[in-house]
Amino acid sequence: MVMTYSVGHISGAHFNPAVTICFAIFRRFPWYQVPSYIGAQLAGSLLASLTLRLMFKVTAEAFFGTTPADSAARVLVSEITICSSSCSLYLVLPQIVIGELAGIAVGMTIILNVFVAG
Repeated sequence: MVMTYSVGHISGAHFNPAVTICFAIFRRFPWYQVPSYIGAQLAGSLLASLTLRLMFKVTAEAFFGTTPADSAARVLVSEITICSSSCSLYLVLPQIVIGELAGIAVGMTIILNVFVAG
C-alpha cells in the first residue's frame, strides 16, 4: 500500500509486468510504453534484490519462506490465478472505488494473494 500511495501518481502503480500487459490488452495503457515500463520494472526488481542482499546476510539455514513443493503445473496454475485476480481488480477498480480507498483494495488483494500462493 505504501508504494501505491507514494508513487502511484507517477506510474499508475504499475509494479508488475503482468499488470502493464493486462492494461495494454484492455486498451487502458498505450502499447508503445509497455517495453519501457517492463524494463523499468525489471530493473527495479533487480535493484531491490541487490539492496536486500547487501543489507541482510541470508544463508540457506536462515531462510524462512515458501519453497516450491509441487509440480510446475500447479505453480503455473497458482500464478495464473493470483495474477488474474489482481488484474481483474485493477481493471474494475476505477469504477468501484473512489480516490484514496483504491490503495487499500490493492494492498488487501496483494496480501490475500500472498496468503493463498506464498
